[in-house]
Amino acid sequence: MAEKILLEARQRGIIVNIFRPGLITWADNGAFNPQDWLHHLVVGCILMGKAPQARAKFNFGSVDSASKAIVELGKQPLNKNFHLTSTSLISSEDFFDFASQVRVPVGTNLVGMKDLWNEKLK
Repeated sequence: MAEKILLEARQRGIIVNIFRPGLITWADNGAFNPQDWLHHLVVGCILMGKAPQARAKFNFGSVDSASKAIVELGKQPLNKNFHLTSTSLISSEDFFDFASQVRVPVGTNLVGMKDLWNEKLK
C-alpha cells in the first residue's frame, strides 16, 4: 500500500526513491534480532541437534550494508526503485554446514521436511 502511494506521487512529479531490501538478518558486529525468524530457526536447530533438509536458497544481507546503501542512494534524487539484495545466494545446506563449522551446534544431521523434521517439532 505504501509503495502504491509513493508510485502515485512519482507520477505526479515528486522525486521518490523506493528501496526494496532483501533478507536483512544481522549487524556487521554479529548481533542478531532475537525475534527474527532466522534466529528462531537456528536456536530450534541447536535445541534439536538437527537441521531441516530443504532446497531453499537464502539471500542474506546485513542491516549495516542495507542502511549504508539507503543513506547513500537516498542522498541522490534518482527517482528509481532499488533492490538491495546480495549478489550471491547460499543454499540451506551450505548455511547449516557453515553454522556447524563456526561451532554453532545446529547438527549436521539433515532431516527431511515432511517426515522426521515435522516429528521433531512436536
